[in-house]
Amino acid sequence: MLKKYKTFISKYISLNPIEWMIMKSKLKIERYQKDDVILQMGDICKKLIFINSGLARGYIIDENGKDHTWIIFFNDSNAKRC
Repeated sequence: MLKKYKTFISKYISLNPIEWMIMKSKLKIERYQKDDVILQMGDICKKLIFINSGLARGYIIDENGKDHTWIIFFNDSNAKRC
């Protein structure tokens, strides 16, 4: 389950097996369903979220109650950066 995260983090830092085990012991897997709210406006984010599969949408709600998407988060190792 943590293979994608280990591959991702290995692009930026090199961890020996002991360091990986320490880091792995601090990770928690959470699953979200469609329409789950991960963070409410005004909340302070206290965790780093790595998307293993699926996507998440960041949006704002205007004064008329209409929501506007401002970002889409996803993990696609095949995606090309601009």
